[in-house]
Amino acid sequence: QVLEELPIPLQNNIKYAEILLSLQQAFVKESTMLLNSIPKLQTLEEKKKCNDQLSALFQTLLRNKEFFFNFSDIIYESHMNHMKGLIQSLEKGYLFYHNVEEELDRIPFERVKLRIHPEKLAKGEEITKDIIVIKKGVEQAYNVNMRALNWVIFLYSYIKWVSSK
Repeated sequence: QVLEELPIPLQNNIKYAEILLSLQQAFVKESTMLLNSIPKLQTLEEKKKCNDQLSALFQTLLRNKEFFFNFSDIIYESHMNHMKGLIQSLEKGYLFYHNVEEELDRIPFERVKLRIHPEKLAKGEEITKDIIVIKKGVEQAYNVNMRALNWVIFLYSYIKWVSSK
């Protein structure tokens, strides 16, 4: 179930990362002039034009027209926690049957492994390796999202600072 919830958020994250990459290349040119112009804005029309340009930038970064980060269809903390739990479960040997005595006596998986056929152990390790690769992809997607959010916070803070001068 954990793995079934990932394809769509990961695909959406790839699209979002592509948007961020294209935005990043143009951002330096456009934003430098825009941010430097903020203290010099005098007319209501100039301020409105600047605000519209900044709003468009924030809408792209935040993924909506409201001033909050729309994370619901991309990778976020819930996915990270689910993957962490899945990895912990795999490390405890939950792919394999544990009999009642092993559960009650809390026998570590390292000892349970001794009774499991090597082919089944190898298959379990293969599955675990694949899930670790997926987990790394989820972590990278999450990190992209957090960097974008940090970008928004930095940009907003800078605008507030420049506007207060």
